[in-house]
Amino acid sequence: MQKLIDAFNSLGIEGMPKLEKLYGHKGDFVNILCKLPNGQMAKILDDNKMYYIAELPKENSERCFGLVTDKKQLVVFEYGEGGKDSELVIWKRM
Repeated sequence: MQKLIDAFNSLGIEGMPKLEKLYGHKGDFVNILCKLPNGQMAKILDDNKMYYIAELPKENSERCFGLVTDKKQLVVFEYGEGGKDSELVIWKRM
């Protein structure tokens, strides 16, 4: 688990505090509709798969980061209250 935490912390995302712990959740809990870099809206995770997740407050902002991994990929979303205005920040294969 520490390897995954270190991988997220090494991404160097501006405004993202250090990750300390990940929690297990089913995909339907974290598979939010998000804006992709090409402007399209999509859900990119599998609702039936188990993921390790965390939510971190964005520094000096009312927004949050949602971190998700299945040990094969790292995903970072940024969103407002209740998951509103979600954007994909990073989608990286490990």
